[in-house]
Parts: sequence; structure tokens; C-alpha cells
Amino acid sequence: MLGCPSAPVRVHRGDNVTFSFRSEMDYRVQLQIGDRILTGNAGSSYTLENIQADTELTIRFVRRAIEDSLIGTDRVIHCLQSLAKTGDIMPVAIIGLMGVAFAAAGIAVLAASRRRKCATR
Repeated sequence: MLGCPSAPVRVHRGDNVTFSFRSEMDYRVQLQIGDRILTGNAGSSYTLENIQADTELTIRFVRRAIEDSLIGTDRVIHCLQSLAKTGDIMPVAIIGLMGVAFAAAGIAVLAASRRRKCATR
């Protein structure tokens, strides 16, 4: 974290104030403004705009779940590994094989139509 004010930050009514922060790689940011909680991959700062009254901003760093840090193919591989552990991989395997079969059938149809076109010339 870049800075952590230990005392209230005083601003004039209508002013803006920006707080900067940085989380470690395995953590995500959770902002709490009053009774609202914003969770996610927030940027590295938050600005309170047009302040009209006392406002409390709390920044927490929440450890990410494994799935939060996975992207693209890593997420798919993690999902398949989880399915394999629970024994529920059969439906996924069937859908995958059906996809390959439909793709092969489509290629066969295209190849046959090209052969017909070449044979008629």
C-alpha cells in the first residue's frame, strides 16, 4: 500500500480527494464507501468527488481465489481438472468429441462439394 492516513484527511466542502494504493499480486481490492462495498480489480487509486459531508473510505486487500487469477486457457484447464477430481468429466468429454465429429463432418461436406465442382468442369 502506498500510503495509509492514520488521521482523518480534511478537505473543504465540494473538494475532491484521491487515495492511492497498490495490492500484492495474490490480492484484490475491496473498497467500502459508507455502506457501499465495491469489490474487484479496482485501479490503483480512488477519488472521492465533490465531498459534501464526512465520508469514510475503507480499503481492504482480499486474498484472491485461484479462479480469480486464472485467465483464458488456464481457467479452462483448472475447470477440467476440477471436473476430473469429482468424476463429472464424462459430459465434457462427450461434448468435446461431438464438436470434433461435427467439424470433421463439415470438412467432409466441403471437400465433397469441391470435388463435384472440379469433376463437372
